Amino acid sequence: MSSNAAPASAATISRRRFLETSAAVAALPLIGGRVARAGSLEKLNIAVVGTQNQAAWNIAQIGSENIVALCDVDANHLARAGARIPGATRYRDFRVMLEKEKSVDAVLVAAPDHVHAPAAAMALRQGRHVYCEKPLAHTVEETRTLARLAAEQGVATQMGTQIHAGANYRRVVELIRSGAIGPVREAHVWCGKSWSNGRFRSAPVPDHLDWDLWQGPAPARPYSAGVHPGNWRRFWDYGTGTLGDMGCHYIDLVFWALALRHPTAVQTFGPAVHEVGTPRSLLVEWSFPTRGEQPPVTMRWYDGGLRPSILSA
Repeated sequence: MSSNAAPASAATISRRRFLETSAAVAALPLIGGRVARAGSLEKLNIAVVGTQNQAAWNIAQIGSENIVALCDVDANHLARAGARIPGATRYRDFRVMLEKEKSVDAVLVAAPDHVHAPAAAMALRQGRHVYCEKPLAHTVEETRTLARLAAEQGVATQMGTQIHAGANYRRVVELIRSGAIGPVREAHVWCGKSWSNGRFRSAPVPDHLDWDLWQGPAPARPYSAGVHPGNWRRFWDYGTGTLGDMGCHYIDLVFWALALRHPTAVQTFGPAVHEVGTPRSLLVEWSFPTRGEQPPVTMRWYDGGLRPSILSA
C-alpha cells in the first residue's frame, strides 16, 4: 500500500476543465478508448470509490490523470487496482479517504447503487467535482439531494451513462427531432435482461470482504452468499432491479428525442412485490402531456422476457 499522495494542484480547477475530462470519459467509444484532451492542461487529482467491473473500465479511461487514491471494501479488488496504480493510496472506507486526501479535485463513484448517494454527497459537500455511475442514486429523495448539493456547491457533475454520448443515440435524436417519422405518440422500450428474485442465503463472510462497510447505509444483515460482487442488483436493499439498472440507458433515448419531462400518470404491471428481491419482469406505462407542438406520448417499458405485442403482429 502506498502512503504517498500526489501533490495538490497549484491552481483552482474550473468547471470547464473538469467537464473536458468527464465528457471525454463518456465519449470514449467515439475516440478509440483514449481520453481526449485539449492543449497542455494540468492533470486532475482523482479519488475513486469502487475499483472493479464498471469501475475498472472507468479507471482505465482516466489513466492520463493523477489517480491519487483508491477505495474498495474488497481487499482482493483493491489489491488488483493498486497493482495497476501503485502510486495511489488505498482505503477500505471512502469516508476516511475523502477526509484524508486533501489534494483531491474530483471523485469517481462506481460502487453498488446504495453507496452512490452517500459517497457523492460527501464529495459534493467538500466542494469536489463528481462523476457518478448510473443510476445516480438508490432513491428519488437521494437524487434530489445530490442535485441540490451540486447546485449549491457550483461544481461540475456528470452521471455515467456512456451510451448517451455515442454516435448512434445522437443520430436517432436528430432523426426524431427532424420529423423523419412524424409525430410520435407511442414509444416502446424493452430489455431482455432480468436482475430479479434476490434471496438472502447466510454464509461465512469471506476474509477479503469488509461486509459491514459493504452494506454502508443499507439495513444491517448477516452476510449473504452471492450478493457481492454483482448480484446485489437483484435486492431492494442495494439495487433497483432491471428497470433501475438498464432503464436509465434505454429510456434516456426516448426522453432525449421527445423532450420528455414529468409524466402525468404511471402504471406498473408485474408479480406481487417481494420484500427482498426485485421482480422477475415488469411492464410499466408512463403518460406524458403535450410539449409545445408535440402530441401526448405513452411510453412502455418491458423487461424479464416481456416484449411489445407489435413485434409479433
